[in-house]
Amino acid sequence: MGSIQVAKHLLLSYVGFLAERHSYGPGDGFEFKLWDDILLRKPKLVSTEEKSELNDLMARSDSWVCFDKDTAMLGIVDIEWWHEFLEKMDS
Repeated sequence: MGSIQVAKHLLLSYVGFLAERHSYGPGDGFEFKLWDDILLRKPKLVSTEEKSELNDLMARSDSWVCFDKDTAMLGIVDIEWWHEFLEKMDS
């Protein structure tokens, strides 16, 4: 398994762990709350060390995590797709 795939798996596991830690279930929108939180200088859902790790995994994998309604599970999405998705939601 290549380093990009490893980073994707770690990112997915990490976000899933953080969702559980904060008592979010599937489809609760944790990935949106976490995304907004890691943009803050002082995040509330994660420590600054966790924020750094998430940013590193996102940069290494060029990915983010999103809930897939078809599978009812979190899954990896391309970061460009994520940005386009957020732009459409803001419109």
